[in-house]
Amino acid sequence: MALYESLPLASGTKEIRVLDLSEVSGTSGTPTIKATMRVVNLEEQPSFAALSYVWGDYSTPRDRIICNGFSVEVTKNCFSALHHLYKVVGATTIWVDAICINQDDMREKFGQIRLMANVYSSAHMVYIWLGEGTKQTDKAMEYLARGGLPFSRCITSYIDEDKMIPTGYSMAIRLALHLYIRLVTNRLRSYQAGLEDIFSRPWIHRLWTLQEAVIPNDMRIVCGEKIIPWVSIVYSLEYMEFFRMKPIAPGFPSAIVDWQQLLAMWKFYHDKSRAPRQEDQGAVENRDPLRNGLDKQEYFIEKGWKYFKILSTTHVILQPLLYCALVLDVLVRLDAETDGKFPDTEYIVEGFVGLFVLLSLIMVLATINHSVLRKYHKIYPQTHSESLMVQIQSRQAAQAADKYFSVYSLVGMKSEEGMSDCSLTGLDIVYQLLIHDLILYTKSLDFLLFTPAQMGNGVPTWVVDWRSARTTWIHARFHLERVEIRWWTSWKRLVWEGNTSRVLGAYIFNMVRYPGATPGSLAKWDIRSGRQLRVQGRIVSRISWFSGTFDEIGDLSTEKSLIRSVQLFLDAAKGYSVLQTVLQLYVMSMAMTMSDLLPSATAVWYDIVSWGKKEGSAWVVQMLRKRGPIWLHNTQRDNERPLSNFHLDLVNYLAREQVALVHCFSDTLSDVGFAPNTVVVGDLVALISGVSLPMVLRERQGGYEVVGPAFFRRAMFGETWMSLNTDNLDEIVLI
Repeated sequence: MALYESLPLASGTKEIRVLDLSEVSGTSGTPTIKATMRVVNLEEQPSFAALSYVWGDYSTPRDRIICNGFSVEVTKNCFSALHHLYKVVGATTIWVDAICINQDDMREKFGQIRLMANVYSSAHMVYIWLGEGTKQTDKAMEYLARGGLPFSRCITSYIDEDKMIPTGYSMAIRLALHLYIRLVTNRLRSYQAGLEDIFSRPWIHRLWTLQEAVIPNDMRIVCGEKIIPWVSIVYSLEYMEFFRMKPIAPGFPSAIVDWQQLLAMWKFYHDKSRAPRQEDQGAVENRDPLRNGLDKQEYFIEKGWKYFKILSTTHVILQPLLYCALVLDVLVRLDAETDGKFPDTEYIVEGFVGLFVLLSLIMVLATINHSVLRKYHKIYPQTHSESLMVQIQSRQAAQAADKYFSVYSLVGMKSEEGMSDCSLTGLDIVYQLLIHDLILYTKSLDFLLFTPAQMGNGVPTWVVDWRSARTTWIHARFHLERVEIRWWTSWKRLVWEGNTSRVLGAYIFNMVRYPGATPGSLAKWDIRSGRQLRVQGRIVSRISWFSGTFDEIGDLSTEKSLIRSVQLFLDAAKGYSVLQTVLQLYVMSMAMTMSDLLPSATAVWYDIVSWGKKEGSAWVVQMLRKRGPIWLHNTQRDNERPLSNFHLDLVNYLAREQVALVHCFSDTLSDVGFAPNTVVVGDLVALISGVSLPMVLRERQGGYEVVGPAFFRRAMFGETWMSLNTDNLDEIVLI
């Protein structure tokens, strides 16, 4: 294109093109956007902003901007972003990837990808465009600008220079009063629709936007014509996280989970970038102002929560006493004075006051009940390395190769030469480069937990096909641990606390990480000829039985399909206790909340299956269908479901995740567990240094093919690994 030919970028330099956004004209219909493009060198520290957005689709007819006299086609979302940005901030110099990079020149494109980290770290401001606004999102943006605190009056101190985010004791008192008023009026969900809309925008689900959010020094969130600083989002998400597991508290949309995961990634890179400066200038003297502010804000939010607990507890205790006193007073005076006559006005007033107090108490208790039963959105306590791999797996990318290119600035360390030639390489080579950089960056081989997704066609089996990878085996690192507690502690945790636990009767269930199959081990590896991955470990067992593939079954399934699915569980249970193993992946992997799957349902299902070892599969099916409704997905009765539906959910989950039940047997490790449904009898079970789950391998000439990870509970506490001579491990060649 002539525009790019007139502004060439010198190879081997840090030159980029930027847009001087100078004019947006037209008051009706489609506006006209004019800009001037020029070349700048990042080494000269030019002043410019950058745009982070989702490309989206082209409109019909296509939107265009006028750049250096040329008409340049842009997507509908890009055009809207530039239009609104000009209205919000005026004329500005900005870098927009779709416009400033010649997308038809692959060599230039990959050269610019290598500069992404420099672009976003050099920009004085990065504008995150979420899309056009509505009345609801405008209100929600104003709410987020205050750090998630839904009030602004009667505040004496603020934590930010713009005086938008309240803090101090005045904030704590206002927070307590706000929560108390919302409690007695049964209004605990503020700005719900607007927040749900904002946090669900496509921007958070795109992989390219991950690096664009964690690398910059300063950012602004733009939605429609509303703009707020990134720090306001940080404070808002911290406020929401404080209340996430507290039942008697404001409810927030489930979509915030993705943003909280992004915040965790941003914090990691933010702290990492500040570490060298702290070493040079002194950690005490150069302590992060944001961290100071967050610690201060958390202190006063804790104070506000404490004041609210005092207010609401006093309310719940005194209201019944006041009501009883009023009723008793009316009854005594009626008995002593009326003698059957119509009561005086003062008695009627007292009666209405008593009725009001009673209704108020009922409303408070109803709010408490509704809040206690609300769902808690699970956030796994993952390490940074695990989070990064999950982000690569779960976020969307238009091109398969973008799974690597879009995170190159985050993980790229040794592959610059490969990146320069990526326009000439296949997808398998690109994914090998990604794995190479992931190992160097994470110092772990846990990428193998995604290996059930393989590319085939002669590509090494240890190369993950990120287009179809799943998080099933990452989630298997966690389990729910039951802890007995006293009744008062149970009530206290249920109503006031929460944290990462779920209360049920006299127990709480904490989300806990297994020590892992190889606790404390380091990744020992070497890639030979681009096809062999040499690792250190030990073969510890062999697959002796597997269930085969589970088939999905529906509510109207035949008796035969139900009996077959039950028989698979009965076969797996021969000689083993399968409760914790069989339900492990289901409980920890499914897209549910902490309150969704009550242990009572799993226990009843397990008891019936256990009895079925003697009675047979037909008897189990009969009992599952006869069993009365139980609470499966919530503790509210309108969601009661028969126990047979729980069995259907479990079987369909295993079918969707392509998981099979297996037995392994050896002197070192014998257990029941799970493995990919491509497993066969005779496959080997290995513990590999740097991999947190056992791996199933298949012996071939010249090495071992990777079948995928496996879950054997007896291996997940590290005892099997500790029993080995880890100073003298075997070399295992993965091919």
